[in-house]
Amino acid sequence: MNFRYEEKFLINERQYVIIKNRLKSLMHLDYNTNENNEYQIRSIYFDDYQKTAVKQKELGLKDRYKYRIRFYNSDTQVIKLEKKVKNSNVGYKNVIPLTYEEANKLLNSDFEFLSLKNNPIANELLLLRRNKLIQPIIIIDYFREPYVLPFNDIRITFDKKISYSTDLDEAFNSNLILNRTIENVVMEVKYNGFLPKYLKNLISVDNINKMSISKFLLCYLHSIGEEILI
Repeated sequence: MNFRYEEKFLINERQYVIIKNRLKSLMHLDYNTNENNEYQIRSIYFDDYQKTAVKQKELGLKDRYKYRIRFYNSDTQVIKLEKKVKNSNVGYKNVIPLTYEEANKLLNSDFEFLSLKNNPIANELLLLRRNKLIQPIIIIDYFREPYVLPFNDIRITFDKKISYSTDLDEAFNSNLILNRTIENVVMEVKYNGFLPKYLKNLISVDNINKMSISKFLLCYLHSIGEEILI
């Protein structure tokens, strides 16, 4: 398992422009970006009848996990089922490729095909379906501007236009109507080992603070009309 450090910051437009301009001379854009220096990410998150994933984040538990389906730029040729595991700010992902048909089965709460995958994550998700009725609950969509550095596999990304929908039947519709959550930008800093001090200094604008809430929880709480404290 490839454990990585991950830190998230909620920044305003001014801070985003300052930090981005600082990074551009030291890091390069991910090759997957488009003419706007970004790509679209759409994820469908799962939770069980006890809302375990929601509660783990709300309670600030060190050890937590989430399951999601993820694809990019509305391209349904490459779809992934991911289990993301976190311990404080260290984590890793396990990934299983899905076909479009398999992803639609999961969206329609048909998990039985997972038994044919011969994969521990697939088996785990199937067991959670049978025992705790895990199911897809929300679609989260945003645009990511990613900067990379080979040293320690450093990635600093800016997630913009963070939106959601609970219309799961339309999860693969590129024209899905989305609900915007916040105008701010989420900056994520991911790395192996350590983050060099010069990069820490470059991203320290106005003494920005780490986020106490994830995009998943932010969008979920917004979708059910609960007060959001960031």
